[in-house]
Amino acid sequence: MSKAVAEIAVCLIAGAAWAEEVLVVEQSYNVVKSKVEESKDIRQKLYMSSNWIRIDEYAGEGKAPSETFLIDLKKETIVNLDNENLTKTTETFEQRRKRMEERKAKAREDLANVPEGAQKEKLEKLYKALLDDERSFEIVKDKNDSKEIAGAKAESIRVVDARNKDYVPLKAYMHPEIELPYNSAEVLFILQIIGGRMKEYLNKNRRDFRRLPMEMELDLAAGGTLKTMVLSVEKVNRETLDKGIAAVPDDYKEKSKGRPQKPVEAKTVAPD
Repeated sequence: MSKAVAEIAVCLIAGAAWAEEVLVVEQSYNVVKSKVEESKDIRQKLYMSSNWIRIDEYAGEGKAPSETFLIDLKKETIVNLDNENLTKTTETFEQRRKRMEERKAKAREDLANVPEGAQKEKLEKLYKALLDDERSFEIVKDKNDSKEIAGAKAESIRVVDARNKDYVPLKAYMHPEIELPYNSAEVLFILQIIGGRMKEYLNKNRRDFRRLPMEMELDLAAGGTLKTMVLSVEKVNRETLDKGIAAVPDDYKEKSKGRPQKPVEAKTVAPD
């Protein structure tokens, strides 16, 4: 290959990377811990590509995000930005997975130390999605159950407990065409939204869950119930967005967790 041809090839590759398509979704995001306690009721704006995800969270009518999550799918890191205090918390996917296992061990310990009664029943319900190791799931589809959401006719899909079909840990209405550009099950697990067994099941049935959920209700691995509703969705070229949209700001300081932290070791990858 001549030098001139090589240079053209490099330019074409760089141009293709910059012309990357990004899925931009705005949605309501509501987490309910109990019937009387509402822990989170916000608006999210998500920027999603095959290599990275940015999630901006807006409280109330605020025009600037109070909190941001930057997920690097190649380096396998997640950075939580506190935009009010200009601090950040950085973790690898492996650190997050370890934290989930620690939470599961603590949940089992809590349940073992609580006598039978109302308090134990409350804890069992709280930890139901997290402690799903022995659970089996089934998919239920209803062609007659659809909704018009943000201009699209969304189709119903449910995941039920195979042994207790009255328990529906996940119900969603999927976009008829738009697909997510990444493995959604792994991201939901890393964000502590679903448990390990549910992650495995969604991965196994990825064809049914590859499209964008326009509305979703599920039991959270972190406890409580999550409800989302898409308000708008569009596909844009990366070049129309801020160049630093997927980058961690230089002026944010790592947040102390109460003890010295080891530097995060991310996977080494070639630059885009």
